[in-house]
Parts: sequence; structure tokens; C-alpha cells
Amino acid sequence: MSKEIVRQFFDEWSIYDQVLDHNYMFHDEIYRDVQRVLADRYGNRPFTLLDLGCGSARHLRRALEGRSVSRYLGYDLSVAALSG
Repeated sequence: MSKEIVRQFFDEWSIYDQVLDHNYMFHDEIYRDVQRVLADRYGNRPFTLLDLGCGSARHLRRALEGRSVSRYLGYDLSVAALSG
């Protein structure tokens, strides 16, 4: 797959968002694991989160429900994702 095709895929953020919505890449399971790890490691204590490749962070937000995030910093190369 060419770099240009990959770039176009991520520039069309709505396509990737649909991939996440339908769990085609098993993100639901990944975020459940994230929830478990955060609960085990931090409990109710606040923590700082650096999210590389954050996209819109819409799906991660669900995994962070009930957690105490003192600081969040998200980076993504896709302008379309960040504006979503």
C-alpha cells in the first residue's frame, strides 16, 4: 500500500471513524484493556495522559470515563482527525 493511499485514508477521517464505530480493528477490546490497566495502575488517583495518534479522541473518552485525568495531551498528524 502506498504512502499516498494511507494518507488519503486518514485524511478522510469519517472513513476511519466508521472503522472504529463498527469495531473492525478491535478497538472496543483495546479500550476495555486500557480501562482495566488504568484502573489497576491508578485507581481513583489523577494521572497525566499523552495520546500519540489521538485522532478525535472520541473513543478514548469512553475509556477514560470515571478516571481522574489531571492533564491530557493528544497529538495526531491528521488535521481532519483533530478538527473532528
